[in-house]
Amino acid sequence: MTASRLGLYATGSRALSGEQIDAMDITQLEKLINEICVFYRVSPRHKHKIVKVHYFIILLLHYTA
Repeated sequence: MTASRLGLYATGSRALSGEQIDAMDITQLEKLINEICVFYRVSPRHKHKIVKVHYFIILLLHYTA
């Protein structure tokens, strides 16, 4: 795996494919996103969904802090 050779992925790390992202709704992805080290085979649509979830988490942290 390319990510392992680059030091981005280690044994026990989690990766998520674009296909798996398609199968999840925003809430499911939100619960899992902080555990993922590598996203692979993702399209611009998947990237938008990932960024949307990260943005929501950041806003939530700002409002609760």
